[in-house]
Amino acid sequence: MKWLNDFKRAVIEEDFNSIEILLDDIPQFSDISSSELALGLINEAREIISRQKDDALSQMQKIQKTKKFVQSKESAYSLDMSS
Repeated sequence: MKWLNDFKRAVIEEDFNSIEILLDDIPQFSDISSSELALGLINEAREIISRQKDDALSQMQKIQKTKKFVQSKESAYSLDMSS
């Protein structure tokens, strides 16, 4: 089935746009094995998305810490020319 092949490819490539598009149009499966395969792929996609979300959150926190550090160093070394 084309949908299963496309979804497998999207999961393997971690192509989130394709995953989203394919999830919006899940077909009716004619046999249990195809349904089970689709369910397994959907669960794998959920895990990949969850892992990416966690990684993005971690990166954002690192950026915020770095920004605060740089700002604190800038204010510590700024010259007061008002006197």
